[in-house]
Amino acid sequence: MELEFESAAARGLHGYVSLVAAALGLSGPGWTVQPEPPASAYLAVDLRHPHYPGWDTALLWHELCGWSLAVEPRATGDLRVVAYLGGDVLPDPDLVAAFAVRETSVARTERPAGRPDPPRLRDGGPDDLADRLASYATGHAVPAVSFG
Repeated sequence: MELEFESAAARGLHGYVSLVAAALGLSGPGWTVQPEPPASAYLAVDLRHPHYPGWDTALLWHELCGWSLAVEPRATGDLRVVAYLGGDVLPDPDLVAAFAVRETSVARTERPAGRPDPPRLRDGGPDDLADRLASYATGHAVPAVSFG
C-alpha cells in the first residue's frame, strides 16, 4: 500500500497509533510511523515481558501482519517478535492494548518458543485498508517528523 505523506490514510495511521498509545496510557514521543511501503509503526511500551527481564518491549504494526509484541535487549536493540495478535490487521485500539498487557503478564507461564511465524492478514492487493485508516484521520495532523 502506497501512502502519500499528507494523505488521509497516512494521517489516519498516525491517529490510529496514537489511539493505541492512549489505550495503553502512554504519552509523549514513544512511537513512530513509517508510511512508505510496507506501512508500519513502532510503539515503545512501558511493560516488561516476564521471560525477558531488563529488555525493552514494543508493539509493532505492519500492513500485512497487523500487530505483534517484540522485545529488544538494550545492548543491541535487535527486535525479537514474541507474539502476534492476529485476526484483523486494524483491530480496535483497546484490543491491541489488552493484547500487550496479556502477553506481558507475570501470570504468563509458558516461555515463547522461538520466533512465531507472522500471520498474513492481507495479501497487499487492493482492499479497504487505506479507507479504514483514513477513518482515523479526523483531527490528527501528520507531524513534521515521524514521531507521534
